[in-house]
Amino acid sequence: MVVKTLYPGKRKVQACWRYTSEVPGRKDLTQNNAGTVRVSLPCQVVERLGRSQRDVERAVLELALVELFRRGDVSAGWAAERLGISKWEFIQILDRHEVAYLDMTPEELEQELEVARQYLGVDSGPKQPPSSTQAG
Repeated sequence: MVVKTLYPGKRKVQACWRYTSEVPGRKDLTQNNAGTVRVSLPCQVVERLGRSQRDVERAVLELALVELFRRGDVSAGWAAERLGISKWEFIQILDRHEVAYLDMTPEELEQELEVARQYLGVDSGPKQPPSSTQAG
């Protein structure tokens, strides 16, 4: 089902998008494993989102997936699949929206690296500051 909305002026824009994942507890959105959600946007917003109906739909879906990722509700891989792109391409989208892919402190990152080193059997060795050598 596609819902069309007419905005003032000459533009006719589809103000909905489809997605193919099931939403638990939302039978109205999961009939035939697909759903349509109607979104009403001011004409000025639609014009800035894209030139075509497809551009607008893509922009709204992208923004929704970026927000779901930012909240921790979905993974980058899951979001990328819904957009039909690679995980790396989704990470680049996150960067454009200033959303961190890795949200860790330096200490948390070091802990993760240490776990990975142990798993791989790589000795990280003692931590020493780099020595400065002077030719004499």
